[in-house]
Amino acid sequence: MKITLIYDLNDHKLQPESYSQSYYRMLLALIDQFKSDTLQIINNDDVAPDPDSDVIIFYDIHSSHHVHGKSIRKHHAVKYEYFDDPHQTEVRGIYQNGLPVHKLGAQQRCARALLRGIDYIICPYYDAYFRFLAPYLGKQADSLLIHFPISPDIQLFKKRFRSLSDRQPAVLGNGAIVGPDDLYTFRKWAFCQSDIDCVDHWLRDKSSPNSDIYPDQLLANYAGALALASWQAVPKYFEMPLAGCVAFMQWNSDAYRAGFRDGETCIFVEKENFHERINHFLNHITDYQSIANQGRELVEHHYTAQHFANFIYNHIKVQIG
Repeated sequence: MKITLIYDLNDHKLQPESYSQSYYRMLLALIDQFKSDTLQIINNDDVAPDPDSDVIIFYDIHSSHHVHGKSIRKHHAVKYEYFDDPHQTEVRGIYQNGLPVHKLGAQQRCARALLRGIDYIICPYYDAYFRFLAPYLGKQADSLLIHFPISPDIQLFKKRFRSLSDRQPAVLGNGAIVGPDDLYTFRKWAFCQSDIDCVDHWLRDKSSPNSDIYPDQLLANYAGALALASWQAVPKYFEMPLAGCVAFMQWNSDAYRAGFRDGETCIFVEKENFHERINHFLNHITDYQSIANQGRELVEHHYTAQHFANFIYNHIKVQIG
């Protein structure tokens, strides 16, 4: 099988200093999964895929890698494109390394995918896909979607078995607080609460753990952690449980669809019960060990980078026979 994998070397979520390495590790897992096949990697914007490819995968997280070529649409290969942040609006700017970036908005992303003749869109967010992308994909929206959550690399989570009693008896708040619409409204409020130990996002404080040390030197040090996003299960929904934390989650259908259940694999919180649930945890931390264990096991057994790569590879094998 001949596979062409196309991605943007400059995408900030694929950089070694990114505080979360899940997207990068998912890419590495794909590359490793294809090691027994003929793999071509393209990083240049102006290079069209090899016409001999059986499969073309655009691992283009933010639709910022504008590979073009008249032959792509009519190419016989099965074509996949990865879409993160389906709510994304168009933005032109400069990456931290000084290179220019042009990210496409939802309508533009969809138009380009259709122009390329994409057969499948891989998206980690189910409801957000139908909210932001499907309106521009027409009747094809259902058949185009391949849904698989953000999947951290288990190899980076070496301290995930640390018991709650050996961790800081606190609940961590960590992550972005600026986002579209109401995605992080609850998170922003929660981070300001006195019973939360808030550690600044690496982009705001360069002393915060990032890159490969993020799981073990930050997440695994805390007994509890906040995974809050109103309408999609962002990476923290999987990284925090895998680190062995009790994950306090804002309910959304992505989290529920992935198997997270209140009092079993996580604790669902909202403003009305936030302080009650946080304070009960802080006063009875060891009683929550089974929830931490079951949350960790859910991710271990279903949502690691290796699971993601295997899922995509098996899907490809079915498509090309």
